[in-house]
Amino acid sequence: MSIANVLAEFESNEVIPPRAIFAKHSFNDQGTSLYYYIYGEDSQGFDAGLKLDFFAGKVRFTNFKKPHPVDKYKLYFDKFIAGYSCSYDDIQQNFASSSSTTIEMLNMMAQHWMIPLEKFINTLLLAYYLLGDAEDDGWIDGSLWEGGDFKGTLPSPKR
Repeated sequence: MSIANVLAEFESNEVIPPRAIFAKHSFNDQGTSLYYYIYGEDSQGFDAGLKLDFFAGKVRFTNFKKPHPVDKYKLYFDKFIAGYSCSYDDIQQNFASSSSTTIEMLNMMAQHWMIPLEKFINTLLLAYYLLGDAEDDGWIDGSLWEGGDFKGTLPSPKR
């Protein structure tokens, strides 16, 4: 399934559409990560973004960010903090049977983007499907998708 097909599965008013997406393997090759940027800023004034990680049967996600401490990397390597983990089942079921702690965390993340909870959950689900597409279609570790097109390659990772 292509990115366009994944995006087509969601109504535009149900999700926050992506401005840019890129996926990469984790530093130890034990998992994969998807960076999902939207138009606009979060409540802290940073470019609004979501990071999703797959590893060991879990999904970790966050949209809380701090800038990279080295100026030359700020444009390329956002630092995401305060990740929350859940099972694949939780995310696939739109968190319908989740604990109150999970719902509280999702509420905080929705407030951070200043959007309704349901829209944040749907956006998180969309990002989850896109990370699956990145694995299936082999666009991890090399391409930046921006507004409908793949744009070259990403800068080399910091050492």
